[in-house]
Amino acid sequence: MAALLGPISKRQFGQNERSTFGFLSSVEAHGFRAYLQSTPLSQATWYRPSDYWDYLRANLESAILASPDGHRWSQAVEAVERAEAKTGDPLMVAMIKNIAVIDMFRSGSGLAADLPVLSALFYKVPQEEIDGALRKLASLKVALFKSYTGAWSVFEGSDFDIDAAIAQALATSPGLDYAKLSQLMGMHPVVAKRHYHETGSMRWMDLSLRSVEQAEKIAQGYEPQRGEFGQFILALPSRGMSAREAHKRAQACARLKPWPVLVGIPSNHARIAELSAELVALEQVKERHELGGDPVARREVFARLAAARSDLEDQLQAAVSLSKWHGGSDEVVAPGAKLSPVASSLADELYLSCPHVWSELVNRDSVSSNSVKARRDLLHAMVNAEGQELLGIEGFAAERGLFDTLLIASDLYRLEGGAWCFCQPSQASGNGFIELWKATRALFEDSNARVGVDEIYKRWSQPPFGLKQGVLPVVLTAFLLAHKANVAVYKDGMFTPRLNDADIDECLQDASRFTLRWIAIDEDKNRILEGISKLLAEVGEKSESSDPLEAARGLVSMVYNLPEWSRRTQRLGETAKAMRDMLLKASDPHKVLFVDLAFLLGAADGKSYVKELRAPLQEIATAYSKMLGQVEAKMLEALDATRDDLESLRERAKSVAGVAGNFRLDAFATRLASYDGLHESLEGILSLAADKPPRDWVDRHIDAALLELAQFARRFREAEAFVAVQGRQARSEAIAVVIGAGAETTTITRSFAISERHRKMVDDKAADLASMLQSQGLGTDVLLAILAKAGMKLATEKESSND
Repeated sequence: MAALLGPISKRQFGQNERSTFGFLSSVEAHGFRAYLQSTPLSQATWYRPSDYWDYLRANLESAILASPDGHRWSQAVEAVERAEAKTGDPLMVAMIKNIAVIDMFRSGSGLAADLPVLSALFYKVPQEEIDGALRKLASLKVALFKSYTGAWSVFEGSDFDIDAAIAQALATSPGLDYAKLSQLMGMHPVVAKRHYHETGSMRWMDLSLRSVEQAEKIAQGYEPQRGEFGQFILALPSRGMSAREAHKRAQACARLKPWPVLVGIPSNHARIAELSAELVALEQVKERHELGGDPVARREVFARLAAARSDLEDQLQAAVSLSKWHGGSDEVVAPGAKLSPVASSLADELYLSCPHVWSELVNRDSVSSNSVKARRDLLHAMVNAEGQELLGIEGFAAERGLFDTLLIASDLYRLEGGAWCFCQPSQASGNGFIELWKATRALFEDSNARVGVDEIYKRWSQPPFGLKQGVLPVVLTAFLLAHKANVAVYKDGMFTPRLNDADIDECLQDASRFTLRWIAIDEDKNRILEGISKLLAEVGEKSESSDPLEAARGLVSMVYNLPEWSRRTQRLGETAKAMRDMLLKASDPHKVLFVDLAFLLGAADGKSYVKELRAPLQEIATAYSKMLGQVEAKMLEALDATRDDLESLRERAKSVAGVAGNFRLDAFATRLASYDGLHESLEGILSLAADKPPRDWVDRHIDAALLELAQFARRFREAEAFVAVQGRQARSEAIAVVIGAGAETTTITRSFAISERHRKMVDDKAADLASMLQSQGLGTDVLLAILAKAGMKLATEKESSND
């Protein structure tokens, strides 16, 4: 071992030059000092080359693989691992390690792994065992005896020439592929950390490796592509370009606006170019098919690749910190300056009016699924629960955190005039939100134009605001609710009276479907809207607020919420019908309210407008109730019942239900048995008669239902006269009369039913009539003849009047 230390000390593995003193005093694993400290005196023996093998592999393998000895080392490692796997014999493993170390350094030491040397190393092992171990290693193709040297060496299992392969790859390469090189190196972006700490918005600049020519092309029309706001470009001069020319061109192409592109020329660009070319060449060599069955060569290639990448990373780190960065002006970033503070300063300047938003959940461009749900729940609460202190949020769910960080911290939702509401930004909101509101309001300078929500999002995302995609829907909804008195919302070109959960969800999916318009309200228009608000209150439509535009929303909303029959019926006055159709088809409430309706009503000013609007509006609002009232009146008349005594009608219906053996009549009686006079009960009876649900009703269905109700009523009254057959108490009497008189007898037959409410009156009048006739002293036959003649006369007159 002492004979080997001399030549070993002259070797240099990578940047680590080994010395005899360094080896002897080192505390590294498996070193000589570690051997002395860990080996008991009783077990002490020589420090053999096999122990030195363990030292080299534990501490210097990566450096050796990247050195000119890498190929031989890979062969030796492969041989040792094969011996360990196939034999497990400590003697054979120790012997191949000794052979490997002696063979690797034989050129400088003069030692050869011949039989005398190996016998001296293993002096306690019988010669026969040593010979047998060597023969076994040879049979396993782990060790090889070279007759021309008379010594043993490691079996050479690879003849792949890596250096020649790299040279070939470099010769055929058209040049450096900087994009691929940047990808291979995984160059990390430069984060604007201070800006993030102060504003809550994460921003970064890309760091890439390019040629000077590529840097000029990139800077000329640079636009951010993947969320970054600028680029740091390490530009390598081409061969033959002087450093002065490179810096001059870098300064000429660098710029700070509209997006910052800083270009730096590294002082170690020659070494970077050399390592970059080697790295790209090794990537190509790695894919060669010859390596598939050659583990030794494959190990060496991957080791060289790792070493080249490591060296290049070191060079690039040095280049980033030591480069002089040009920004297009006379001022440059001096070598040695850290780039993160530079990126923060550029972000502060670019996003001067960035609103401060402290939310890790949504203040980003890509939001997680859990954060998406929390944001959606918050948006629903904003449109449904404005006025409540916490928007109706209970507990401390994720949406509560968003509520505090996005709305309370920004002072966009606050107590104003004794009520919680969405408001314009205050001084507590910060300058960012104030400027954002001003810029958004400026988009509505043309009151006749509509502004797309996607256009607003784009404006907010760009400098000087730079809002993240996850925050945009919340801020937009706050803006709409704060200005609901002036902002009209359109979905797919149609006016949306009030935002609901479905509108929020659809806007989250596709903001381009929604547009906004700022409604300018002058004094005359304000008078009209106030009048509309009062008219809506008269017909039972309460406004959610006193804002003028809320009256317009209420009018359109009232028409949209009419029952389907009211939206289809033709039984309205011409003005009411035209106004209803106009509002149903309206895509622009501003035009409908202040132009089209004014023309329809013939109104010259706000006062006459409101006066002419009252009658048709009340007609539209009450049409459905009037129709149901007429149906109810005709049904009760046919049933010989009154609205004041519905309890009696319900009792009659209970006695008839299930008696007639007619399913539809039984269904009619069952509905009558629970009839309470409300619209819902009457709709149920009318749906049975029309054989259509209320959503499908048109005028002809109502006409058909009235005829069917008349038939139901007749069958109902006939059936209730015979309920005693089923053992139930009769609620009416059935009477049949046959009358005939004269030589040519004419027979008149009548059958009719008397309801319970008329029974007492019939009994009383019959008794009075019988008493009066008997007081005349006439016989019974005469009396019956008088009654028969009177009956015939009444029946004949009734038939004549019907004809």
